[in-house]
Amino acid sequence: WQLLKQYYESVYFFSSHVFDQAELVTIELKHIYRQCDARFIKLLNRVRDNRLDAASIGVLNQRYIENFAPEKDRGYITLTTHNSSADGINKSRLSALRGKEYCFDAEVSGEFPEHTYPTLGTLLLKVGAQVMFLRNDTSIEKRYYNGKIGKIKTITARQICITCAGESEDIVVEAAEWENIKYKVDEEITEIQEDVIGKFKQFPLKLAWAITIHKSQGLTFDKAVIDAESAFAHGQVYVALSRCKTLEGMVLSSPIPSRGIQTDESVLNFVERVRQNLPSENRLQAAKVFYQQQLLLECFDFQLLHNRLNYFVRLLAGNTSLVQISGVSDMVQLREMAEKQIFTVSEKFKQQLQTFFVQQSLPESDAYILERIGKASEWFQDKFSLIFDDL
Repeated sequence: WQLLKQYYESVYFFSSHVFDQAELVTIELKHIYRQCDARFIKLLNRVRDNRLDAASIGVLNQRYIENFAPEKDRGYITLTTHNSSADGINKSRLSALRGKEYCFDAEVSGEFPEHTYPTLGTLLLKVGAQVMFLRNDTSIEKRYYNGKIGKIKTITARQICITCAGESEDIVVEAAEWENIKYKVDEEITEIQEDVIGKFKQFPLKLAWAITIHKSQGLTFDKAVIDAESAFAHGQVYVALSRCKTLEGMVLSSPIPSRGIQTDESVLNFVERVRQNLPSENRLQAAKVFYQQQLLLECFDFQLLHNRLNYFVRLLAGNTSLVQISGVSDMVQLREMAEKQIFTVSEKFKQQLQTFFVQQSLPESDAYILERIGKASEWFQDKFSLIFDDL
C-alpha cells in the first residue's frame, strides 16, 4: 500500500480508476433476509454506519456472558478474529470427543508451498466432529458449498459421510484436488497461459466448532459465540454480529468497548455518496433495458469462434507441405458451412435485434422479442449440432 497510495485514495474497489470511468448505476439493496427483529436490525445498522451510542452499546453488551461454555450439541459456533484462536478451540473440542481419531495426510506433488495449503496437510477427524466444507461441489448434484457446516457421521479411508442440519440426505465426500497454477503471458498470441506446477489432494474439510470471522462471511447462524476482542480489520465486528439471526442467539465473549467499533471512514463516505446519488426510476429502468439488450447481443455473437476456426484452418493449410495432415479439406468445408449457416446469419440477426431495441422496451417483457429469441435459439442450436457434432 505504501507504493500504491500515491495512485489510489484507498485500498477498496471503489477507489480504482476504472470504477470512476465505468459510470456504473449504483443501487442500495435494503431488504434483509437474515434477521427479522427490527430492534436487532437497527443495532446492526448503527454498527455498520459507525453510529453506536451508549444505549446501543448497552443493549449489545447484555449479550456478554463471562466464561460462557456452551453445552454439548447446543449448536453454537465460535467466531474469532485469528486462525490461531479458532485452531485452539477446535483441537480442544476434538480431543473431548470419544472414539477413534482418524489421520489423513495430503498428497502433495510438484510445487505447492505449505503456506498456500487450502486445508491442513494432516487432517485429524473423529465421528461427531463439526466440520466445514472448503470448496463447492463440482458434481451435478451441488450438495455442498464452500462454507457449509455439518457433522461427521461415518469415516472410511476413502469417504467421509456428513449430515447437515435440516437436510434429510447425508453427504458423502471424497478427497479433492487443488492445483497450484502459474500464469504467464504468451506475447505471440497475447493470451494468458496456465501452467500447473503443483497439486494438493485432501478431503475438502476443516474442523468448525470455531471459524474465523473472515471465513464466516456469507454464512448464517442460529447460535454463535463472538470473540471479537482482537478485531483488527475495519468492519470485522459488523460481519461477526450480522451472521446471527437473532440478538438472543448471540453471545459475546468480551464486551463491546465504550469507544465503539472500528470502521473505515472511506467506506462510510462511499456508502453516503451512493445514498445521495441513487438513480431515478427512469434511469434505473433505462440501465436495465440496456443491460438486457447487451446480454442478448452477446448470446448471438459468435465472433470469437469465427476467429478461432479461421485460425485453425489457416494453420492446417499452411503446414500441409511440412506434415501430412488428413482431413484438411473436410475442415475447409466445415468452415464454409459454418460461415454461411451460422456466422453470417448471426450478424444479420444481431442487426435485426438492434431494430427491435429502438422501442426501448424491456426485452424480458416484450412478447415479440421473446418469440424471435426463442426461434433464433432453436435455429442456431440445430445448425451447431449439424455442423459440429461429428467433430
